[in-house]
Order: sequence, then structure tokens, then C-alpha cells
Amino acid sequence: MPIPDRRSFLASGAMLGLGAAPIIAAPTSNDRLGVKRLRCAMRDAPLGLGDERPTLSWQLEGPAGTFQQAYRILVASSPALLAGGHGDLWDSKRIEGAHSTGIAYAGQPLRSSQICHWKVAIWDRSDRQAWSAAARWEMGLVAAADWEGKWLAVEDEVERNDRLAGAQWVDAPASGATDARSFRLPFSSGEGEATLFVMADGVMSDLKIDGSPLALPVRDPAAFGGAPALKVALKLAAGNHAITLRVAPAPGYFVKPIVALAAQLRQVGPGGVTERITQGWEVGTGKEGMWARADVAAEQPHFPWPPTPARLLCRTFMHEGKHDKARLHVAALGGYRIWLNGKRVNKDELQAEPSDYSNSIPCRTYDVSHLVLEGQNSLGVMAGDGFYASYQAPDGRYSYGAAPRRLKLCLDITQANGEIVRVGSDDDWRHAPAPVQMSEIYAGEDQGLRLWPRDWHRPRFVPANWAPVLEAPDPGAGIVAACCEPIRVICTLEPITVRKMGVARHIVDFGQIFAGRVRLRVHGREGQEIRVRHAELLTAQGELDRRNLRAARAADHYWLRGDGREEVLEPVFTYQGFRYAEIEGVPDLDANMISALVLSTALEETGTFSIDQPELQKLWLNTLWSQRSNFMGIPTDCPQRDERLGWTGDAQLFWDTASFMMDTGAFTRSFTRILRNAQNSRGAYPLWPPGSGRSNWGMARRHRDGRTQGSCCPMSLSFIAATGRSSTRIGQP
Repeated sequence: MPIPDRRSFLASGAMLGLGAAPIIAAPTSNDRLGVKRLRCAMRDAPLGLGDERPTLSWQLEGPAGTFQQAYRILVASSPALLAGGHGDLWDSKRIEGAHSTGIAYAGQPLRSSQICHWKVAIWDRSDRQAWSAAARWEMGLVAAADWEGKWLAVEDEVERNDRLAGAQWVDAPASGATDARSFRLPFSSGEGEATLFVMADGVMSDLKIDGSPLALPVRDPAAFGGAPALKVALKLAAGNHAITLRVAPAPGYFVKPIVALAAQLRQVGPGGVTERITQGWEVGTGKEGMWARADVAAEQPHFPWPPTPARLLCRTFMHEGKHDKARLHVAALGGYRIWLNGKRVNKDELQAEPSDYSNSIPCRTYDVSHLVLEGQNSLGVMAGDGFYASYQAPDGRYSYGAAPRRLKLCLDITQANGEIVRVGSDDDWRHAPAPVQMSEIYAGEDQGLRLWPRDWHRPRFVPANWAPVLEAPDPGAGIVAACCEPIRVICTLEPITVRKMGVARHIVDFGQIFAGRVRLRVHGREGQEIRVRHAELLTAQGELDRRNLRAARAADHYWLRGDGREEVLEPVFTYQGFRYAEIEGVPDLDANMISALVLSTALEETGTFSIDQPELQKLWLNTLWSQRSNFMGIPTDCPQRDERLGWTGDAQLFWDTASFMMDTGAFTRSFTRILRNAQNSRGAYPLWPPGSGRSNWGMARRHRDGRTQGSCCPMSLSFIAATGRSSTRIGQP
């Protein structure tokens, strides 16, 4: 039997997926014909839409056998015009056909922040007509010119100066697959404290200052990726010094023929002025005591700076008169949480969500009409590492672009007279250190609760000692509106058991493996340390079994304010996958003091399964919890270890099941946009976060949305062509 042409075969399958099946109504108990659940871009009443030609859909209802024969869409600029039957933005007129999903808006050009009111009429085979209730969608900032202001740098002045001084990469030929090369930095200093930042492309060992060993962190040998950049505090006497270290090739399938390092030494120079040394490294020649100048590496990638504290940013502004609406548009390279006049503007978590930030920066729009006050107002932001700056295996920190973390905001207040007042990213922002001293996705979070300034995000707060926020370089990538629901807390779990394991140590069982956080309510003394560690399993002795976490610290540390009031302990910019939590530092832990917050992309759960066989029922329930835990902005492979990547082999196999259990339409569109951004000019994909063309089609055709399918078509064909160029035969094992 001849082997079919793969391009024709795959293309024919794809086209079958594009075909529109007849739309049959959901049965009702009477003869009423109706239209319900109007959706735009596969979302209910979306806010901040970035697509200027969004797709529209609806559901038909009526007695059994009802069939849609034709439809008409009206889109108007006001509710009054729509109610009067006038679609000044678009009147599709009557269109024969059963289509009710993926219908692209084809009306007047849409402008930023425009509200579109719409409804649908349908006719059945008897030519009976039914109109839907009115629905709406609202545009975001659709053009780059609509974003005013600058990017705010989430860094202090010392961090900024470190970044600007940089770190020069030097390299040397590797002596062998396991042999290390020696490097040395001779320098002179004044007396005082110094900080060394150093990163090796290879395995670093034997770090010393003037012959005295410096401790290196222990790295799990099974870690997915190399060690991150190291920050070492030094105390130097005035005089001459030398830093020495060794770098060996990293083991693996491919051993690089060179080893390299980059470093910066911030110190007090001989003249008493702070200086930053980034050059002058030498490499051992192989002869005893002989050193030669190290070669400057031909490529100079950006330096992946170690974690730095989060920052608090605030800005006050005056607002006079009544307003009709207020919208806050936010884009970030890093994590953020926002307050307006002391109240959180949303329930979103882990923003900004995972994205290929080098190609596009996601933006979210929030309705803050109810939070804007007449008179003085205050915007407050806590910004941290988030997904942008955190270690992402195996590439390390800042894998999508250079420091600093960045934030851009536009608050548009529409007055009753139609005038728009804008508060943006300008020179009036001030910043200070945040209580979150360290935050990384894999590692967890460290919080010093004594660092919270009282009422810092309220209108009457005066940031007297806060420094002006510095401007950050433009990242170059475009800002695009998020096209899926955000990550949120979808449910709360209470402890099944709380076991006391020591004087001030307890192990809590939440009864279910999930992705999320621990929330702890305690009273304690000032500076009291409390640690929360996470695990999916227990050892035979009842202790946490964390071996599968590899290099992920997966722990949160807190130091209490201790002012006599109850303190709520909960991380902000991270999450873990676990069932068990070890709480250390609380002498008496009651079940009422602790709960678990389950995080996931907030998708509607649309499918259920019930059977009287416990094993099969549990299998389905485990599948549902796996989807909840791994749909975290992107479809990840796991929620717990040092990985949590968008491996699309996992997604490809699971997508049909996922789409029966949840409404994955907008999530699919969001992920396929990431896939498009990651595909190279030859049609190939990296291993993550994108996937194969087949995976794209399988995801897209599940929802019968022409826009998603259409966007997948070119990249799928490009991938198939690339596969054809790299293989000579089909059907070979």
C-alpha cells in the first residue's frame, strides 16, 4: 500500500476540523425559541479586548430538533441604539446558515476603550425568529500609541548601578569533559564590605578569596538546569586580593568545548569610593603559578542577576467631579499586585502570567470605577520577580530578557462629560523596599512583615522618604491584551489532619494534591520566624518526602511584625504543588489557623463524570485535579518541581479530555499565540512553551473558532514543511 503524501493527509484532516456542524438547540421544556450565552472572543463580556475583529458566538435553545436556519448580528455603540434595532457599528443583515461560533466581527473599525453592545436574531426552519438579550464587550488599548508614559523600573539605585555596570563574560577552552579550568581576579581594595556576583557556564567549584574557601550552595545533582548566579558578601581589608575559582564543563549529552564565567565585584576602592570591577579575569595556563589574561567571550548575553527584594510603588492623584467609568491597564515584566485607595483592584493572582515576553508582553484591563474617589486618590503596586525574572529551568533567571523588572500603567477615568483623565507611568511615582525580600516561582517566598509601611496605599499616606521611581529601558516587545481568563483562587481546602511533630513543628494534610498556597493566621512576637515547606508525599516515618522536587526549594519563610494583632501569612508571587505542608515555628497549630488556596486559570468547569465504580471515579477526579493544577496561564507538565514548563506533548495528548472537562476556548487561543511567537523562521519550535503543528490543530479545531484555526494554519504548515526537510521517509520507526 503506498504511503500517502503527508501534507495532503494532514491538510485534509485539518480541513475536516474546520467544517461547521449543524447547530442543534439545547432542548427546553416548552416550544419557545431562544438565543442565550452570547460570547465575544470565547469569553463572557470581555473587558480590555485587543482583537479589532473579535469572534462572536451564541447558543440556540428550543424544543428538541430545533435547527438554526439563519442569523443576524447587530452591534451598536450605545444600549439605546441597540434597543432601537440600529447597529451603527455593524448590521450583518440576515445570513443563511447554521454557524453560531467563530463568526468574525466585520463592522466599523473599533477604537481603544470602545464599548460594543450587541445582540443576535436567529430563525429556525419554520422561519420563526427569536432575539437574544443584549450583551457587550469592551476594547482595551489596541494601538501602541494609546500607551502613554514610560516603563517604571522595579529596582533601587544600587541595583540599577550594578545592572548598568554589567558583568563581562570571559571563556577558555575546556581541558576535557570533566577537567576544570582555573580562573583568577586580582584586585586592590580599600577596607570595607564588598559583594561578588558570579555566574558560570559550567560547574563552578573551589571559590576562594585570598586562598580562604567561600561556601557554595549545594545544588541537587538531578536539578533541571545549571546553578543560578551567585551573590557572595565579603569583608575586605585594604590592600591586594585575589578571587579564584574553577569551572568544569556541565555534564550532559552535549559537553561544551569551552567554559565561561561572568562576574561583578562591588567594593570600596583604594580611594574610598564604591567601584564595580567587571574585567581583569585571568585563566590558569596549566603551569604552576602561571596565569594569562582570559579571553573576552565573543557573545555577551545579559547577566542573570540573583533575586532582589520586591518593591512598593505608589502615586497619589486628584480627581474632581463625577465619572462614568474608570479602567486600569497594566503591563509588566515581573509579578504585580495592585491597590487603589487601599483596596485590591482585582482577584487575579500570579500576574503577569507566563508568556514569551521577548515577543509580546501581556496586558490586563481592570474596571476600577467603584474605587475612584472624588478628591485625593492613591495607586499602590507591589512588584516582584514573577515569571519574567524567576529561574526557569533549564535557562535560569531572566530567560526572556534582561533586568530590570518593569511596570507600565494607564488609569483612564472617563468623566460624565466624556472627557478622559489619564494617570500613567510618569515621574510622580515613588518606591521603597517591600516586605517580600525574595520571591521565585520554584523557590517560594521570604517575607519580613515588619517592613510593611502603615497605610502605604491609602490616599493620606505621605511617601516622605521614598525615592522617585527610575525609568526602565523600553523592552522592545509589543504590549498585547491577554485573551484568556486570569489565574485566580478557584477554591479553598481545609486540613484533613494536623499532626504535631515537635515543640513547634506540625505536618498538615490537605487530603488532595493541588497547586496553590498555604494561608496561615497567627499571633507571635516581633521577628519570630515561621517556615512553610511543601511536598506531595510522606516518607514511611510520616515526614515530608521532597526528593521529587529536585532543586526547587518550595518553601515560604516569614518573620512576624509582632504587634499583637493577627497576622495573615501567604505568598504573593509564587505557588507550589503539594498535599502536605510542614509548619515550623508555631508552638500550637489549630486546624482553624490554616487553609490552602487552590490556584488555576479560572476556566469554567463544563464536564462531569459519575460512576459507581470507585476506582474509575477516582481516576477521573485525579484527571480533573491534574488539569486544575497544570492549567496555570499555560498548560504545564507539573506544578511542583523545578520545571513547570509548557511541554506541548503533554498538552497534545490531553487537550480533548481537557476540553470536555473545562471551557478551554480562550485558553487555547492564548497558548497558540505563545506557540506562534516561539516558532522560528524555519518553522521549528523549541521544546517549550510551544508544540507541534498537530497539537495546534487538535487544540484549535476542538472549539470550531475560525480565528484560532486560521492563526494556527500558517505555523502548522510551516512546521510540516520543516519536518519534511529534516526527514526523508515517512513510516520508518
